[in-house]
Amino acid sequence: MRWTSIFVSTVLALVVAGGAMTFHARISSPPISVILLTVESLRADRFTAALAPEFFAAARGASSYRSHRSIASWTGPNIVTLLTGISPFEQGIHARGHSIAARGDVVLKKLAREGWDIGSVQAFAKTENFRNLGMPVSAGETPQGWIARREIAGKPFFFWHHYLETHLPYDPSDVFVNSSARMPNQGEPARARLQAVRHRPAVRAGSVAFEQSDRPYIGALYDGGIREFDAWFGRFWRFFDTAGLRENTILIVTADHGEELLERGNVGHASTTMAGTLFEESVRIPLFIWWPEQLDIKVAERPSDHRDIIPTVLDALGAADGVARAGTSLLRPRGNYEWHALTSKAGFAEVDPDNVKEFFAAVVKDRWKLIARAEGRSLAGIQLFDLSTDPGERHDKAAMRPYIVAQLLPGLEAQLSNFVLPGRPVTRLDRHEPDRVAPPNWIFPVTSRTVSWDELQGRVFLEWTGNPTKSYVLEYTAGSGPLEISGRIVVEGTRKEFGVFSKKYWDTWIVPYRQISVRVREASGGNWSEKLMIAVTK
Repeated sequence: MRWTSIFVSTVLALVVAGGAMTFHARISSPPISVILLTVESLRADRFTAALAPEFFAAARGASSYRSHRSIASWTGPNIVTLLTGISPFEQGIHARGHSIAARGDVVLKKLAREGWDIGSVQAFAKTENFRNLGMPVSAGETPQGWIARREIAGKPFFFWHHYLETHLPYDPSDVFVNSSARMPNQGEPARARLQAVRHRPAVRAGSVAFEQSDRPYIGALYDGGIREFDAWFGRFWRFFDTAGLRENTILIVTADHGEELLERGNVGHASTTMAGTLFEESVRIPLFIWWPEQLDIKVAERPSDHRDIIPTVLDALGAADGVARAGTSLLRPRGNYEWHALTSKAGFAEVDPDNVKEFFAAVVKDRWKLIARAEGRSLAGIQLFDLSTDPGERHDKAAMRPYIVAQLLPGLEAQLSNFVLPGRPVTRLDRHEPDRVAPPNWIFPVTSRTVSWDELQGRVFLEWTGNPTKSYVLEYTAGSGPLEISGRIVVEGTRKEFGVFSKKYWDTWIVPYRQISVRVREASGGNWSEKLMIAVTK
């Protein structure tokens, strides 16, 4: 792989300058590209030069924001805010299957019309939460390959890549784990608890009776994942630097959200524990931005959050679209900063995605943080913390500081009273119209069966008979017990492409669910197809 990157870099160094010249006349001069790299479940307090020396060596040339927060405690709404600037209160994304309205003229679609190539290369980016963002997915291509082809063509681009391997399960290669902390010595129960963290993509709250003595070992595994990311980033940075991308590309590195590491008895975040919170371990994350040398940008550090990223990008590109947003450009001063967040309790793992009941909302202003629990749009409880004296958020001050609550709560209540709740995407699904439309028949797989990555070569899709101009609904159940999830996906046409998965992705996040049942029908009614039972294996 290394010699391939060196060859590509050499080609870029020879041709990118000449290839870009014809594009300058069609786009602002000079054209600036954007790479957004998000790292799964990466806490700010664990991301240090000791664990990530290659990253922090490169970051000497970056702007660092040490007071940055996510806007939710699971991936979906955070990525949508990063790519659109839309507040979590306005998205309507609270569980799997939710996406922003298709009619929205979002930022990436506007940039595409102005000449930027937009894209990602991961099957993960085809998740329903990321529909309608204007983000085409070239699943199976490498980040370096996708970027290099645009550089060679001299075309500006906006590229998003999500580094997934820091997500549960924490099972980095042994070379990245401190050998003295790989396995506890407290006997089989402790080893079983650690195995849950090493092998489950989700550890539901209460499913494992963790003890505080487990923290060093769980932390060592989590830190090993950071070291492994650092090695990956080192390779990416050498490509980025050698290819001359520092001259014309904004590189943004942040996380989707943070992660609990037994601060409150759980390991993971909303989508893995089904008990999401908005405490600091779940929302305080890193943010680094490398500015192109040609822009000569110097930025003073200030508090920031994911709502600020799109306004900053548009400001740097000179492509402001006139849309009022909750965030503001980091290139401009901001007074009276308040952070607002909203998260559903179980995120992607909500039991009924179309009927999410419990939410957490929060606001930070200066030293004070107010967290509210809501049942739908109704306030159900509050907590108040003084982050200057209680950064671990252990001492609720709501009863002792009613005047602070009176300052912070009305604005949060106003947002809660109006935030977008999910609704069933297809309202006619529950009608029983057995004779109206014949049931589809399965084309792939033809019948229930076991499938492996080797057989599929990572390409995952379902196909059925029917009218390719119609909308269909896939109803699925995956896993069992603490890992069980179910829901419906609306599909245009008679084929659902899930993308091209790497072997590691398949083994880590598909195989643990073991069996998936799925059936399909026309969205407008009719009989369901035969239910397929698909067993997945390595």
